[in-house]
Amino acid sequence: MSEPGHLVELCEVCKHPDKRSIEQAFISWMSPRAISKTFKVKEYWVRHHADCKDLVKKRRMNCLAALDKIVELGAQELVRASEVVQAVTAMSKINDEGRWVDKTENVHTGDLNISLVDYSGGGNGTGQGSAGRT
Repeated sequence: MSEPGHLVELCEVCKHPDKRSIEQAFISWMSPRAISKTFKVKEYWVRHHADCKDLVKKRRMNCLAALDKIVELGAQELVRASEVVQAVTAMSKINDEGRWVDKTENVHTGDLNISLVDYSGGGNGTGQGSAGRT
């Protein structure tokens, strides 16, 4: 079945023996330029095929793959640690359906005694600063 505006008989991706691999690479956040070079198809057809076959929507739903790439680059020291931490934080908030879910945790402090420590140098000489013990 052909989508409106998609010329299957001309599309280099549709005619390619590795069509499924090309589509999967796109959904997995491989760039159209890299796909073009890897599979020897024009970048135009990669983008056109992705648009017509609704692969862009599938790609957006696959945010975890993009975040995985950031973490992998961090292991190779190609991105900053802060970017890896942001990616991991984002990954923890995406559910199995690819939707962002803000998870909240309630912590019951109940009968805990909490000591506040002032490390600014001021204080009462006990290492507890002006806050003291509770």
